[in-house]
Amino acid sequence: MDERAFPFIRLNQRATKPRQIGLTEIRGPYYAVMGTRYLSDILETVGEYVDGVKYAGGSFALMPRARVREINDLAHRHNAYISTGGFIEHVLAHEGAGAVKRYLGECQDLGFDVVELSTGFITLPPDDLIALVKAPATCAGSSAWQAAASTLAPTAS
Repeated sequence: MDERAFPFIRLNQRATKPRQIGLTEIRGPYYAVMGTRYLSDILETVGEYVDGVKYAGGSFALMPRARVREINDLAHRHNAYISTGGFIEHVLAHEGAGAVKRYLGECQDLGFDVVELSTGFITLPPDDLIALVKAPATCAGSSAWQAAASTLAPTAS
């Protein structure tokens, strides 16, 4: 990497990628559309500091399948993981348990590394949350899959 601007300003030292601690995750498509050109600009400029790209609000479900795969592959080429952001809980609540397995299979096919489980916007019974945390291991069969629970305590109804 070229010498950074303002090299006299101290930055905290970080391990090289892939890191296990001190991760920086950026928000992917959400309020603004993010395609490969936009993401490429980010990763070419500050990719050394970006460990992961997180979709939000199920935005990938609005995009052509090929574009999702291109974005995910681009992030992987820059040694960044791809997270679904919270959405699996929406799939369970609105589509049912049968759709969860299909959702996880599609996530795996499209190159997602992390399936996030978030209860920030939806309330689920504790048994459903536990089943969702266990689901990636039983559906994907890969140790690379993770369920990241951002909040495990359900909101009071």
